Amino acid sequence: MIKTTSATPGSIVTCRSRQWVVIPDENQDLIRLRPLSGNEEEIVGIYRHLGLEKVEPARFPPPDAHSIKDHTALTDCDRSYSITP
Repeated sequence: MIKTTSATPGSIVTCRSRQWVVIPDENQDLIRLRPLSGNEEEIVGIYRHLGLEKVEPARFPPPDAHSIKDHTALTDCDRSYSITP
């Protein structure tokens, strides 16, 4: 039996090799998950007592100092992708 975390609505968890947001459900035996993409069609329910799915708190790597940009870099990027008639 796989232990699931006590996921609360709004928390971000990992299950089925992807990250999810826990959404509220009236049934306390069910963990409802929506993918981080926000796709409503991919919402799933995990029944806690079956123990078939592993639900854990999500972990993300810390930001890389070299990937941090300022506003100028963002506007330069926007200009390079703009389409002109």
